[in-house]
Amino acid sequence: MKLDQCRLSSLAALAVLAVTVCLAACGRPTEPTEAETDEADQVELDVPMELELTEETIRRNNRGVGLMGRYQYDQAREIFLELAEAHPEWLDVRVNLAIATLNRQNEGDERRAMEILESVLERDPEHLRARYGTGLLMLYLDRPDEAREAFKFVATRVPEDPHAAYYVGQTFLQARRLDEARQWFERAIEHDPYLRSAYYGLFLANRQLDRMDEAERRLEMFERLDANPRAVSVDFIYTRMGRFGEAKAVDLPRGEKADRPEGPLFAGGRRLVLTNADERHDDVTWIAPARE
Repeated sequence: MKLDQCRLSSLAALAVLAVTVCLAACGRPTEPTEAETDEADQVELDVPMELELTEETIRRNNRGVGLMGRYQYDQAREIFLELAEAHPEWLDVRVNLAIATLNRQNEGDERRAMEILESVLERDPEHLRARYGTGLLMLYLDRPDEAREAFKFVATRVPEDPHAAYYVGQTFLQARRLDEARQWFERAIEHDPYLRSAYYGLFLANRQLDRMDEAERRLEMFERLDANPRAVSVDFIYTRMGRFGEAKAVDLPRGEKADRPEGPLFAGGRRLVLTNADERHDDVTWIAPARE
């Protein structure tokens, strides 16, 4: 099936506009409408054994994460800043601080966020969220080669993450390395077939390669997912940049597990006589739960 010339011209204009908007939006995450504010999956952080945090400290961090989910970036940043100053060795809360700073979007916040992330990577070059965050910032600064290295760092260590693969593909698309872009968009879809933005990336890459039948097929899938509630769109909006682009909560320590009582689960059965029962069913056996 071929794209007609009129539609092709419209889509070409749309593609240029989409890239322009994407680059502009990188620096200005915007608050979604009420219909777009579904909570993303929360992933708890593992706190290093040597880092002792009180329950109140953990609750404060998680309160900041909750505020981020409500797009109250300033208030969340204040909490993360307080915690980062009190616990400078707690790298995860510093990344939370960087994410809140980036999304707040005051003048100079991109630079502040990058400085925070770089300080984390100095301490732990393997920190995935810090790497991913630098990739987002590099993409905003129109430095796709550096952004690609950051996203590939995450994608090779967490190959099942679709957003990291998508962003690698996006950097290749911007560099017009179209075959490589296609490979990474395909990888993103492999791990999340509802990642709608990856289908659009495949449409753009295939169209530029003059693979029009494949471009049409990917565009149709992109449009079909528009009404699917499970579809995921990537955007420079908080909760739409992938799980590594979000502030993360810490799981509260669980209380000690209670010992299981000794004895059988059920007490022995005893016979009950029903006063008005039929002669053939004049009694039943009732098994009571065992007392603890």
